[in-house]
Amino acid sequence: MKKLLQSLLFRFGYSIHKVGSGFWDQDDVFLSLYKKCIRTDLEKKAHRMYMLYQCAQAARVLHGDVAELGVYKGDSAKMLSEVFKGTKKILLFDTFSGLPGERSAISDNNFDDTSVGSVKEYLKEYSNVHLFPGFFPETAKNITGEYCLVYLDADLSKSIQDGLEFFYPKMVPGGFIVIDDYHSKYWPRVTAVVDEFLNKIGNPLLISAPNQCIIIAR
Repeated sequence: MKKLLQSLLFRFGYSIHKVGSGFWDQDDVFLSLYKKCIRTDLEKKAHRMYMLYQCAQAARVLHGDVAELGVYKGDSAKMLSEVFKGTKKILLFDTFSGLPGERSAISDNNFDDTSVGSVKEYLKEYSNVHLFPGFFPETAKNITGEYCLVYLDADLSKSIQDGLEFFYPKMVPGGFIVIDDYHSKYWPRVTAVVDEFLNKIGNPLLISAPNQCIIIAR
């Protein structure tokens, strides 16, 4: 039916186009970056990646490093590496071998189809990127410095909690913590962990995209 309708409209000089799924579809720079860095269909991750991209652009004028907890295959890390190419230090924390401990009651994806070697290869052109394989926060215990942007995409509620407790005190004023899986049906405990942390620090929360939120450091 859809093909028939398209054919009929075409005969009269008309065509059907899908309405843009969000404001990201008008940003040619972002779309080019997504195509270069993110190996997931645009419709599946564009909203969240665009908000991360905008926070990264805003963080360029702040001092401090950039960090990601939950790297998986390195796609979002590559986008961040492009934004901060040759400027800020980017620290990447992951087991690079799958999720430890807690599992989703809905999805059985363990994210173990990756490795530190494959991520290094994917990011080899960026000299300012540093990988820390192993269990966080142990892998960060000897690291000092401040942060202007932190991306928490570790899925597990304990990892998100550890990430908030480790990074927030080290954030520069106006710095961004972008958190995935907030209000996610796959990882429902993440929401409770984030809300509890916000109540403790007294900061507001910005809902930036489906299953994503942002904390702006004071």
